Amino acid sequence: GFPPDTAHDGMPHLARVLGNGHLLMTSQNSPAFGARLVREFWFDPSGDFVIKQTVEKTAGPTRMVSLWNVPQIPPDIEGVFIPLNADSPYNGGFHWFGGPNPKADVASLSPTLLRYRHTVDASYKLGADSPVCASAAVKAGVAFVERAPHPKGDYPDGASSAGFPVEVYNGGGAAGYTEMELLSLLRPLKPRDSFSHTLRWSLHELPAKDAADKAVVAAVEAKLLQPWEEPAAP
Repeated sequence: GFPPDTAHDGMPHLARVLGNGHLLMTSQNSPAFGARLVREFWFDPSGDFVIKQTVEKTAGPTRMVSLWNVPQIPPDIEGVFIPLNADSPYNGGFHWFGGPNPKADVASLSPTLLRYRHTVDASYKLGADSPVCASAAVKAGVAFVERAPHPKGDYPDGASSAGFPVEVYNGGGAAGYTEMELLSLLRPLKPRDSFSHTLRWSLHELPAKDAADKAVVAAVEAKLLQPWEEPAAP
């Protein structure tokens, strides 16, 4: 739920550098949820920044759990791109939480690609049953691409077998921001169980500065649709 459990988001984490140079951070154990979060950070030989997130159940009843990554980016981004499922059961290939927002700057560039731009005076959210777990933000001729595995199964939001591995939230107001959200599957978690969700972040130079340029759009979509690769062993 929201807001996050303060034991996981709002209290000090234990941090240490591992022998392989990775940074490991462990949250407090949540008395209410009976779980802690462990995050491991490193750079892959490819140059990608890797974040391995693990939830460890320590006590309490079995819970359905998803690891939900929520990077926040500034409002002056020129566009966020989301791959769409051409055979999606959702109108336009994506879903509006709470219904369409007339102030939103959202456009389906094709049956397989959605472009979103931040809106200052509105707050809204959308999700997509994307064929891959990926999204990209573009600014000044550079794309920030985030990717994660996309196994089949049920996700926290959306219909059964048509859930959303990718969501975008538009936070309006003076301190507005965009959330580029990647979700893991829902998993039942009982004490002494754990599961992980690994993300790859990367930066890519684009063929032009204009985010609306056709060559830029094509390059971004190609990056989004790259097959998932497990990070190289340390």
